[in-house]
Amino acid sequence: MNHKQQILEKIAANTEVVGIIGLGYVGLPLAVNFAESGVKTIGFDKNPEKVDSINLGKNYIEDIRDAVLKEVVDKVALSATTDFSRMAECDALIIAVPTPLDRFRKPDMSYIESACREIGRNMKPGTFVCLESTTYPTTTEDFMLPIIEEASRENKLLTANHATGDQDHSFQTTSNYSDPSDTREEDTRQGDTRQDPQNPQNSDTRNSEPGTLNSEPGTLNPEPGTLNPEPGAVQTQGLASQSFRHGIDFWLAYSPERVDPGNKQFHTRNTPKVLGAMTPDGLEIGEALYRKAIDHIYPVSSPRIAEMVKILENTYRLVNISLINELALLAGKMDINIWEVIEAAKTKPFGFQAFYPGPGIGGHCIPLDPFYLEHIAKRYNFDLSMIHAAGHINMRMPHYMYIKIATALNRHKKAVNGSTVLFLGVAYKPNINDERESPALEIMETVAHKGGNVQYHDPFIPIINVDGIRYESVELTAEALEKADVVVLTTNHSAFDVEYIKEHAQMIVDMRNMIKEAGEKVYKL
Repeated sequence: MNHKQQILEKIAANTEVVGIIGLGYVGLPLAVNFAESGVKTIGFDKNPEKVDSINLGKNYIEDIRDAVLKEVVDKVALSATTDFSRMAECDALIIAVPTPLDRFRKPDMSYIESACREIGRNMKPGTFVCLESTTYPTTTEDFMLPIIEEASRENKLLTANHATGDQDHSFQTTSNYSDPSDTREEDTRQGDTRQDPQNPQNSDTRNSEPGTLNSEPGTLNPEPGTLNPEPGAVQTQGLASQSFRHGIDFWLAYSPERVDPGNKQFHTRNTPKVLGAMTPDGLEIGEALYRKAIDHIYPVSSPRIAEMVKILENTYRLVNISLINELALLAGKMDINIWEVIEAAKTKPFGFQAFYPGPGIGGHCIPLDPFYLEHIAKRYNFDLSMIHAAGHINMRMPHYMYIKIATALNRHKKAVNGSTVLFLGVAYKPNINDERESPALEIMETVAHKGGNVQYHDPFIPIINVDGIRYESVELTAEALEKADVVVLTTNHSAFDVEYIKEHAQMIVDMRNMIKEAGEKVYKL
């Protein structure tokens, strides 16, 4: 029985073990879904606090019900660990690690690279590997695959077998055991399952650089100076050249996460999932596996299709939000209420979808994706002028919002320097505890640099760090509102009592259309 048959039988019997690498907003809900289906699930994370919390059944993700997490942990369906050697227990490994930008606004691939190296060193033969993190097209094939293959040369199972001289391997490697002149359809050497005549698509036929798989199925174009022994010979030198082979020893796929924190209607299970694998076998395995945790799987022809799907979804939103933000700035100069314009435009029953202006775009995807796309476009000498412009508009919005605050204070004969500015909401969207890439943080930083006394209140986020300064959420009292020189509505949490705020605030800058009409003390975006 080959590895594909083994993993499919395990999935059918619900005896597979799934590993989730990264236990944040994407990884933990997915791990809980698998565990709820009765699949033994192991969560991997380098943060010992997260690991300890999960193993104690303590939830830190709002989209997961506390009772559900505790139930799957108590049943030992879900456990977490910082020990990455336990990847050897897993039949499938799903990567859900962060993909931020570095200080030069270029993709920081270090988290994905680290996960791939751990996988290569620790996975067992016959493992399905899938990336869910946001990234640029070609990542799975051109970035992940070489790293996993290279790291697998240090795989403990592979090195242990060779250390004992064991030739009856349960897996195949890209070693020099193969004879490039051997064109037989079936290799009768003991333990050699490199080419399955019943499943010829399992053979990897990629054109590769020297030292990797070449165009002949199951053969290797070795580095100069390495040995290429006769079939059946025991390899005693050059073990560092041996690695797991894609399509035989493991399968690679990409399935973009579609998490929308705080969304009460759509969550991990009922949001359709796009899946693209490098081989038909990988796609078959991935579909069978993911059906345990996701209601509907939408297969596509390759990982790069799935990768571009994610980029398209988020870039579509970026471009449209940036458009309405720019129009809002123009409308403000022309004394036109952009919110009224949008409501009127929505009456058109076709050809228009409403997007709304704000202080900028936050979250873990939309503000970052254009830079990932721009990164890969440069390799193809292609200029993404419209997307670049949209990203630039979004990056400038916090600065424009600072100008709004300064202008409002000036009209009341006050300067930012020395004024108390109370921000209401620092989350990037309403009713969640996530401040990643929130424009409120950048506005706060600018106000502080200009000499303003910065305060904030957020019912979901008790503590934040902005430019190395620690802030604690103040209590939203009449006194706090009255003492502030200006109150800035940066997040439209439903918990905010707008009438109460209007009653006690000296001056308000509303960036979220929480107050429908501007007035002497209310300034709108």
